[in-house]
Amino acid sequence: MTLVEMCLLQIYFIDVLGGAATLIITPQGESILVDSGWYTEDARDAKRILAAHPGLKQIDHYITTHWHCDHYGAIGHLSEMIHVKQFYDRGIPKSFPEDEKNFPFLIERYRKASSGSSRELRPGDLIVLKQSPGKPKVELQCVAVNARVIPSLAYDCTNDFCKTNQPKPKDESDNAKSIALRLSYGDFQFFLGGDITWNVEYDLVCPDNRIGEVDVYMVDHHGFDVSNNPVFLKSINPTVAIFCNGPQKGCSPQVVKDLRALPGIQAIYQLHRNVDTSEADNTSMEYVANPDPKQPGKYIKVCVPEDTKSFAVTIGEDGTPKEYPCK
Repeated sequence: MTLVEMCLLQIYFIDVLGGAATLIITPQGESILVDSGWYTEDARDAKRILAAHPGLKQIDHYITTHWHCDHYGAIGHLSEMIHVKQFYDRGIPKSFPEDEKNFPFLIERYRKASSGSSRELRPGDLIVLKQSPGKPKVELQCVAVNARVIPSLAYDCTNDFCKTNQPKPKDESDNAKSIALRLSYGDFQFFLGGDITWNVEYDLVCPDNRIGEVDVYMVDHHGFDVSNNPVFLKSINPTVAIFCNGPQKGCSPQVVKDLRALPGIQAIYQLHRNVDTSEADNTSMEYVANPDPKQPGKYIKVCVPEDTKSFAVTIGEDGTPKEYPCK
């Protein structure tokens, strides 16, 4: 039996053309969707989410990381196609000057989808998930939200990488307020930070590293270089990094360079080839899900078996899995 056939935890990085939509299926069969992509009249992103995992009966937990329209725009359509049980967010603002055009329309669709009921997450909050007695524990924790992070663990455990930090001006945008999540399943560790930016990333790992090293890193903020602080990248030292980028959005050459320099990195995946940069600034073509921008739609999938000692990454439904050890 192959590792993919033994897969219990599944993570789908869905191509929503430079937005974000990450579907997680737990070993107990619960579904978690983090963000839902863009609003389009043809419900493109909602359809892609459902197509990624055929047979999905409902979304048990839906998390909106922040209020930029590429992260929650499709939830209205999706909730009309499938039952969405529980909603989580960073709190709904009364107004949103960053997107005055789309926010009133989209937030009303969000309120309708959630029936006006959602849980506002705080740093340290856990999403309560079903467990199997005697099996590896699966845990999903909010580690940052509204530019606040989980408390420091031990001030006598200083992270030496912090000495090299070069802070940026405070980011007042909604990106910095994104919900960031850490998913653990036995030995397997996954970090998803939404669009958190440079200084919040620093706060998560300094003065001590509250995230630890991870196996899979969904590259923050689609791979823009206003995020992905090198201090943060060195601290989490992922085995595999996955860019949820678009053909002309994200995947900054500097971020690619910084990831390649990490001692633990074994592979970098992209949902799209960045057509605005050189081949040298993209990962190897075998790790690009959608090299042709005219033929998008393939997802990237991570599978973790019950022993949680390794994981596999596959591009699309028919791709060849590549296996990696857990740290």
